[in-house]
Amino acid sequence: MKKGSSLLQLFLYASLVSLVWLGSYVVLSEVFSITEETKKDPVITEGPEEQLPETRGTFWSVLVVTDEEREVTKFYFRYADFLSDKLVFVEVPVNTKVQLESGGYEVLRVHNPELPGLFMISDLCNIFSETTWCMAAEEVGVALLGVRPKECYVVEASFYENITENMDGRRQFTVPKSIKETIVGAVENAVTNDTSTEELLYWESYLDIKEVSYVDLPGKASPEEYHPDLGELRLMVEELRAGIFEEE
Repeated sequence: MKKGSSLLQLFLYASLVSLVWLGSYVVLSEVFSITEETKKDPVITEGPEEQLPETRGTFWSVLVVTDEEREVTKFYFRYADFLSDKLVFVEVPVNTKVQLESGGYEVLRVHNPELPGLFMISDLCNIFSETTWCMAAEEVGVALLGVRPKECYVVEASFYENITENMDGRRQFTVPKSIKETIVGAVENAVTNDTSTEELLYWESYLDIKEVSYVDLPGKASPEEYHPDLGELRLMVEELRAGIFEEE
């Protein structure tokens, strides 16, 4: 073969290899370019803000005591502040008249079309049916406190006697020997919107409570009825929220 012919063949072969390499480079470059363009930055989603367990927070609840005639004999608002290890029972005289907020009134009137605009707390369990006792008690909380209690218990007087004792001339709640048995008993013997499991969780925090206070609903008594002082009452609510408690 002639030398010129060999050089031409070598040149053509080198050119072909160069074209193949260049073509491959262009194709690969396009692929990686598309990949880089379409590739999105990973989306970082933040989980929900960590919430403190409710047992470490604050909340209002209602305790209602009835006799055999379903008349309310005791009515308590209970404020728990587990961050400060404090528990406050606010006793509401049962001859207090209550006018519900319009929204709560309309909701309850669906269940009781003849619901009066005003009623005595002592009549609460006679006016309403058992299925709406807790709803009505919570609406009383909205009307008086300006806040809605998170749980409610309606218990009979006999059970109330078992969990309280007379101390310094006043009926006060006692710490039972068996927390679990007491709470399970309360749930079994009460009309409530709570469960024994939830209440046991609360009691885990109750055991750490270092100060229990008993206060009366701010207001003025008269022979006919008790007149709550809503201004003083709302101030008391704000002070409790701010961690200001009355000294014993």
